[in-house]
Amino acid sequence: MTTKHSTAGDTQEWLATVTVEQLENDPYPIFERLRREAPVAWIPAAHAWVASTWEACRTIADDATNFRGGTSPMHERVLGTDHLRYS
Repeated sequence: MTTKHSTAGDTQEWLATVTVEQLENDPYPIFERLRREAPVAWIPAAHAWVASTWEACRTIADDATNFRGGTSPMHERVLGTDHLRYS
């Protein structure tokens, strides 16, 4: 898998501005940009890593040794008030 990660300063700065409200109300522009710039990225407001491409999601789902939990809605909510009460 050749996945870009969010290591560039400008991408990290942009990710730090993403809010829970944006993720809950209209996540589509955020995920579109994530797919272009950082297919696997830490979203500080969500306290979570987000994989935004099928390739990245498939790799994570197929590798339970290196990626544990959060790959199924049955395990935990990635977005939504239950998971985001940490903030």
